[in-house]
Amino acid sequence: MNPEQHNSDAAQPASILVVDDTAANLQVLAGMLKERGYKVRPVLSGKLALLAAERDPPDLILLDINMPEMNGYEVCQRLKADDALAGIPVIFISALTEQLDKVKAFAIGGVDYLTKPFQMEELQARVETHLKLRRLQIELEEYSQSLEAARERLALDLELARQVQRGLLPLRLPEIPGYEFFAHYESAHEVGGDYYDFILLPRQRVAVLLGDVCGKGVVAALLMAKLSADARFCMLTEPDPAAAVTRLNSLMCQSGNDRFVTLAAAVLDPVNHTVTLVNAGHPPPLIYHRATRTVEEAIGDAMAGTPL
Repeated sequence: MNPEQHNSDAAQPASILVVDDTAANLQVLAGMLKERGYKVRPVLSGKLALLAAERDPPDLILLDINMPEMNGYEVCQRLKADDALAGIPVIFISALTEQLDKVKAFAIGGVDYLTKPFQMEELQARVETHLKLRRLQIELEEYSQSLEAARERLALDLELARQVQRGLLPLRLPEIPGYEFFAHYESAHEVGGDYYDFILLPRQRVAVLLGDVCGKGVVAALLMAKLSADARFCMLTEPDPAAAVTRLNSLMCQSGNDRFVTLAAAVLDPVNHTVTLVNAGHPPPLIYHRATRTVEEAIGDAMAGTPL
């Protein structure tokens, strides 16, 4: 028969620590378990059981209750107080038949209770059950640890991505006599698809760009990086803002991604005090009139070259 394994190595039998102060009982029980392929380690006292478990933690412990110096209850309590040994399943085997004895055994951490005399078939069934549960518990703990490690790596990667994305945004705002610029960026997640930029153009002009990639996360952030690079290239190589945005649209379409991207580009001419607005699917920018304290949406062809 093939007893449950503590690990995936089929050649390695499960290790069982058997504790009983009666040598004859210990010999019989150990012999029966060995015949069924288990690796059995018999000990005659509770103190020896603790030393054996600390030296080489077993996969399961069969524990008698009535023993001198240290009874089975105390042994179990000591095991459960040790983080390295607390997960080892303990099956009590005792001649005590009172219900309170069983309740106490479960209360201090035992997983099962057999009364003497017992049938070997019943003991083996319970041993195999708890070995399997222990193996599943270990696998679950290992999987949980791997998930936690992956989560920590992902969190670190996202934080580095956030720093890189922040580096794509302008570190300094332009300084133009007669005008003030303000900007604030706060992503809903570590990284996202929001974008803005200030680009100094020939003839003392400055382009103010505001864009958004549909969605959040890494994909949106990557497209935002492409948008940033392509927008700067187009604005610096195309003298006409509308032509620059049209070219930018072509470059974004060639990326092969079907995510929706919007952009609003305002080109300020501080010499003539005009602004030319090109809107590519973005919500209309708002114009605040300080004198009248009114706000209007910047929409329509009439906004091209509008005096400030």
